[in-house]
Amino acid sequence: MWWGYSAALDLIEEQKLYLSNGARVQGSLHVLIIGGKDGRHIIKTLSEINRQGNQNMEIHFYVIEKSLELIARQMLLLTLALEPPQILGLQEKSVLFLEIFGNTVITPNAYNYIVNKSYQLVHMVTDLDYLKKRLPIVHIDSLKYRERDGLETIFNFWHQSPTKYLNIENLWDSRLRRLLTSRYDSKMGVFDWDYHMRFCTLGKTSVSSAEYKKWRLKGIAYSWFDRVVSQPNFTLISGAQKTNGDIISLGYRGDIENGPFATFGLQSKANEKYQRENPRKCAGYTLKNIMNVMQGIVNTKETICFPDMSELEGAVLIDDRQESLCNLTSSTEETVNKVMEREEYTAMVMGSSKVTFLPVSSLLKLHEKENFKEFFDIIVLSNDSMDSFNPSVMETAKNNAIVLVETLNFVLAPKKGDDKLFEEVINESAKKCNCKSITRLNDVDDFFKRFEFSRD
Repeated sequence: MWWGYSAALDLIEEQKLYLSNGARVQGSLHVLIIGGKDGRHIIKTLSEINRQGNQNMEIHFYVIEKSLELIARQMLLLTLALEPPQILGLQEKSVLFLEIFGNTVITPNAYNYIVNKSYQLVHMVTDLDYLKKRLPIVHIDSLKYRERDGLETIFNFWHQSPTKYLNIENLWDSRLRRLLTSRYDSKMGVFDWDYHMRFCTLGKTSVSSAEYKKWRLKGIAYSWFDRVVSQPNFTLISGAQKTNGDIISLGYRGDIENGPFATFGLQSKANEKYQRENPRKCAGYTLKNIMNVMQGIVNTKETICFPDMSELEGAVLIDDRQESLCNLTSSTEETVNKVMEREEYTAMVMGSSKVTFLPVSSLLKLHEKENFKEFFDIIVLSNDSMDSFNPSVMETAKNNAIVLVETLNFVLAPKKGDDKLFEEVINESAKKCNCKSITRLNDVDDFFKRFEFSRD
């Protein structure tokens, strides 16, 4: 639920590779992302635009999700990714991103960052003028009023829920018990079998056995020995809503088998050398990937000093000047009031790029709106949004638009062969939508099936 099962894409590069007759990307680009879940394609694309000096290019992302929690998470992750370098350093930003992105239990620094920003996000969703100033890339004016109220409830839940009453470790364990039933007492053996017989066969050999088992047991995907995790990650809690004045939740309803490794951490054949040299730690490889992405957003030409695994295991990653931002050690009224105050600085501006969140139910009538007729250059669909791969939604696509459909190739399917059956479903839907299959140049990973839409 909380992340996709494919690598983050540079959508500009996708468009360049597949445009008919070798045409070049120019002018504005409109992208529809259906069920992307985590904003990874947005962050990756923005990074590459900045890195290549294409800040004048206008790219407008339209995002449709199945729940407000996913929109709330993406707003937080975008806020973090676009923090100015004088506010948050590159390495600490990258580590915070991974913790919040993929760990159910996080460090006090990450927890306090969530609390701090949740207050700011409440201000943003209740005051669109402040949102325009603080996080100008994000637009939520298309959301319904009740959806904005729902976002406010979620952000309030992140900082109002007492940690002692909501134990995410127990919530995770209860999910495990329901999944494994009679096999629960031998769960470590189940995890070991799943890793060697299912997980590694999907090409996930860059994730070590220890990392995978830790994920299955505790929901911790990324860990470093110098960081002690002790606080719940409330951004992974589902169903926050107001009842009789109190905010309640439904607990953890996310993934407990696959993990978030595919998004930034899976290695392709081009990275086999790194895998041979670092066979046991996906966290280090993922951190390098994220630091590269964040460097592109900052648009610095400075060489990144990537930490090796020994440095990660023994060094303190937080800077003294960043501690004041991330570490809220006092619970006094003065400190709380300070956190609640509006931040006056502006997130990094990504040229003319925009991210617009559309209503959860907007797919049903999107094709009926005149301003979306033959509008999108790229459409990206997650593997659980196949019902949206239909002729009605394709009415919003331009002629020769690129359609990317996430496969099940990196998902632990319930039955052997389900991934192949799913590809047949994708191909059948493509025929109905008048989409022809296209092949990626130098393809090394089958995260997506790629199509070109034609109105002819």
